[in-house]
Amino acid sequence: MLILKGKTRHGKNRIAAFGNRFVIKEQRNHVHTITHRACIGPFAFVQCVDHPEGHRWISLHDDPDFEIITST
Repeated sequence: MLILKGKTRHGKNRIAAFGNRFVIKEQRNHVHTITHRACIGPFAFVQCVDHPEGHRWISLHDDPDFEIITST
């Protein structure tokens, strides 16, 4: 499980809408998204624990919108 914190307005809005607890569903070295084009992998597809419709790709190293607070 990951605990995320929003860094940007977009990230903070996503945390407010879906919560901050996520589980990793998939992990890849590369993803093709506009948000992550300059990010270094690996990337994780995460799903919100409290709201299953809340899911997204994040960079596990220096995501532009989220900071990983805890990883268990």
